[in-house]
Amino acid sequence: MDKKTLKNVRKSFLNYFSNKKHEIVDSSNLVPSNDPTLMFTNSGMVQFKNVFTGLEKRDYKKAVTSQKCVRAGGKHNDLENVGYTPRHHTFFEMLGNFSFGDYFKDVAIELAWNLLTKEFQISKSKLSVSVYAEDDEAFKLWKKIAGLPESKIYKISTSDNFWSMGDLGPCGPCSEIFYDHGEHLKGGPPGSKDQDGDRYIEIWNLVFMQFEQVSKDKRVNLPKPSVDTGMGLERLVTVLNGVKSNYHTDLFLPLIEKAAEMSGKNYTKAFTDDDISMQVIADHARATSFLVADGIQPSNEGRGYVLRRIMRRAIRHGRRLGFDDLFFNQICDAVVERMSLAFPELNEARALIGKVTELEETTFRRTLDTGLRILGQEVEHLKSTQETTLPGSTVFKLYDTYGFPKDLTEVIAAEHKLTIDEDGFAEAMADQRVIVIGGGLAGLAATMKIAELGTKVLLISFQPVKRSHSVCAQGGINGAVNIKGEGDSPEIHFYDTVKGGDFLANQPLCKDMCYHAPFVIYLLDRLGVPFNRTPEGNLDFRRFGGTLHHRTAFAGATTGQQLLYALDEQVRRFETQGLVEKMEWHEYLGAVLDSEGRCVGATINNLRTGEIRAERGDAVILATGGPGLVYGRSTNSMVCTGTATTSAYLQGAKYGNAEFIQIHPSAIPGRDKLRLMSESARGEGGRVWVPKKPGDERKPRDVPEDERFYFLEEKYPRFGNLVPRDVGAREIYDICINQKLGVHGEMKVYLDLTHKSREFLDDRLGGILEIYEKFTGVDPREEPMEIFPAVHYSMGGIWTDYESTDDGFINHQSPHNQMTSIPGLYAAGEADYQYHGANRLGANSLLSCIYTGLMMGPGVNNYLRNLPEAASQMPSSIFENEEKRWKERFSDISSMKGSENPYALHNELAEAMISNVLIVRENEKLQSTLNVIEDIESRWKDIECVDTQDWSNPVPSFVNQLWNMIQLSKIITMGALKRDEFRGSHYKPEFDLNQPDDFNPADYLEYEEQKANGGVHPDQFAPSHVDYMERFEKNNEDWLKSSIATYNNGKPAVDFESVDTSLIAPRPRKYD
Repeated sequence: MDKKTLKNVRKSFLNYFSNKKHEIVDSSNLVPSNDPTLMFTNSGMVQFKNVFTGLEKRDYKKAVTSQKCVRAGGKHNDLENVGYTPRHHTFFEMLGNFSFGDYFKDVAIELAWNLLTKEFQISKSKLSVSVYAEDDEAFKLWKKIAGLPESKIYKISTSDNFWSMGDLGPCGPCSEIFYDHGEHLKGGPPGSKDQDGDRYIEIWNLVFMQFEQVSKDKRVNLPKPSVDTGMGLERLVTVLNGVKSNYHTDLFLPLIEKAAEMSGKNYTKAFTDDDISMQVIADHARATSFLVADGIQPSNEGRGYVLRRIMRRAIRHGRRLGFDDLFFNQICDAVVERMSLAFPELNEARALIGKVTELEETTFRRTLDTGLRILGQEVEHLKSTQETTLPGSTVFKLYDTYGFPKDLTEVIAAEHKLTIDEDGFAEAMADQRVIVIGGGLAGLAATMKIAELGTKVLLISFQPVKRSHSVCAQGGINGAVNIKGEGDSPEIHFYDTVKGGDFLANQPLCKDMCYHAPFVIYLLDRLGVPFNRTPEGNLDFRRFGGTLHHRTAFAGATTGQQLLYALDEQVRRFETQGLVEKMEWHEYLGAVLDSEGRCVGATINNLRTGEIRAERGDAVILATGGPGLVYGRSTNSMVCTGTATTSAYLQGAKYGNAEFIQIHPSAIPGRDKLRLMSESARGEGGRVWVPKKPGDERKPRDVPEDERFYFLEEKYPRFGNLVPRDVGAREIYDICINQKLGVHGEMKVYLDLTHKSREFLDDRLGGILEIYEKFTGVDPREEPMEIFPAVHYSMGGIWTDYESTDDGFINHQSPHNQMTSIPGLYAAGEADYQYHGANRLGANSLLSCIYTGLMMGPGVNNYLRNLPEAASQMPSSIFENEEKRWKERFSDISSMKGSENPYALHNELAEAMISNVLIVRENEKLQSTLNVIEDIESRWKDIECVDTQDWSNPVPSFVNQLWNMIQLSKIITMGALKRDEFRGSHYKPEFDLNQPDDFNPADYLEYEEQKANGGVHPDQFAPSHVDYMERFEKNNEDWLKSSIATYNNGKPAVDFESVDTSLIAPRPRKYD
């Protein structure tokens, strides 16, 4: 095999140093985990920065790497040179060897010289070196070890040959090794006025860290000097193959040849316009593939913006080559094919790379065609009038209406020697605004993403953002990173999700969420979330319900809080830039709709002053959480009344799957409200049990092991205590009500962690155990906890739309994503119905909230670009009328002098819902509950508003919320009454299909296949199984549908619509 190929040169370098007792260290991620000041990893030493400074200790003192690097943003930015020169690249590999206090200059010089001249057999006559002018030691060593004459050792006095980590800290002189490509090329030796030519090219830089800069004027010797070297693999391969350009090596030629073949052009190696375009495409395909594989998505800020620029620059050069069809994803796939052996992460992200590149190219090609045509017309007009400035209004129109990037407009304008009107563009941008209602994870993620895209956001929160209910979701966030090598994958996560939801969720959204989950976790890690780590420093993961894999990343037992704080910090950053305005202690009352029913703003109520006003917004996003207070006492915060989404429903938005209310198996009591005992307690080994003997009143620690009934472990040996929540809640109900084995004769069981050490429990679960101890007075480290099932969350919510791709993912650019049936009104997180089906898997909640906020951002922005008229330009009468309507309503409420107490009426409503619309549902009781709700609705009109003050008076607001809770309780109960089946969290015993104990769900898929291919073979299945499968099939025909509630003419109606099950065939659930 040719020794000079990319693969063999890399291998030879690593093996050479490995044989010299260097540890081969894998390349780190392109996103630095230890240096927030860097846009990308741009050198080999980045991952060792803390080792060099003494903050981190490793098991080795010598290392060698081939490090992935990108230089396309920040201080090191080669983007505009790429393709036009023989050696500039966005992505490259940096070969390097490192000594952490082991060897120093003499050994480093000897190792480098012997590798180049002996291992790689580069002629000594072609090599020369530079040293720092004051480094006499290095000068002498090069003479002694390499035998170089003084004429080939150049003393450089500038900072080019003195390296420092910063203004203070480790620093030292450098020696650079140069290769002479021959006198036929222009350029002089290092340090000369012609040094920037192509003749003398630096191939290796040796940095000798021997000092510490302790102040501006003081530098001291380090006790243990170190070595950091870096050599570009691309330049080395070019030298070893004796070619003029990096693009003429096997690193790039296969990619260039593919582009040439696809375009029908010839690659001449002469830097023609076509050659340059092919070189740009080849380089940018490498950068794109690695950046996406390392968790970066194209966006309009930061790293994502750099990636987008790289991709769009390649796509524009593809247009120059005449590509009419999509091409860039195929070039990127060729990168994966060639480089995944050395970098397995490429193959793991292959589907995602293909999806991201295809979506970006599809979107940008439409933008490019339209934008170039309009821009071309404008350029011709300016030339005819001899003007040199492109108006800001034109730049904004291209950006806003057609999605044409401002930076691309600048590039094209510069090509025509034009500038753009920056002030005019900024003024036009300031007119657009999105209103986000809710400061939890979904609201913050949407705010962050939309502001990142350059659009202003008004963020409205019922309470201080940092008190949003998201902080209560403490267990963790799901993502199939497979850090423990269990064979987990996004596809398995996807299957577990739709299976956990009993196949009622629309599958493209679930698939897209699960495939993006690892990248959401990586993003949060980079934002500073203090996730737990393994002893090796990797992210740690625990198990949660409904899966057999360790898939849940966690920050002790305060995950939700840590995620919320991290996202809030990002939103605060945009606040300081003027892109986000935050209004806390304000309540959303309703959407402002124009004459065509489009949402153009939101009416809000100042909870302190009572002031009601309508705010203009080009789009409104409801991220207002769940409706737990409909049931009175639940695990939800006291602000989770569901009033915002119900208000949207009353204004005409569809409401989906209202009847699916998840009952969490493990809650703890409280006089004011219920509190969740996180599933993480079971994920860390907690065991659920009851005494085998009914009425056993012994203390739990006094009950011997053989007298304990670990009922979940016995019935579900594979999943044990981590069955899905709906399954666990029903089993506790059966144990306590039907078998009468509940603790103290009540609906309670024990959750036991006492077999774990205090140290372990405090490290992994300290936050939630302290909550239990505080509210019960019992230390759960010493005594088993008493837990019971309680209302947790609604699986339903406002109906929202989406746009899927041909391969079953989501087109993130679509304005339809997360839009309700009211144009311009969106919903995200727990406020919408899309992701959980009939039952949510634990730890998918935090994921779905953050994912929806991030995913919908580009689509919302694209919606704004296509509006016929901005909200700021709408007649003021639209907003004044809404203010008047709501002021009159609150005035009427404050004037109510009836005999009903609103809080007592709410308790009656909650009692009816808790009693009859909970774990077990019966049609007769559901009908009676509807009658109770109708009665409560009529009595609402006879309420007495018990406090009529204007300042900080919550009563009128609560009375209005109570009306909404009554309307929501109606459709919850109506949906439950109409749905005559048992699915997920909706359990009607009379419609239980009673799956045979020995049934295998895979048999149903075989049964379906046989039916589709001529008929079922009766001898292949047991008769009882055939009977069950026929009933299951009929049940799905009737009920595998989402319930959709609508409100018309003052009355609710519930109908059903089909569910997208095109990706994973529905089948019976079984957790054995």
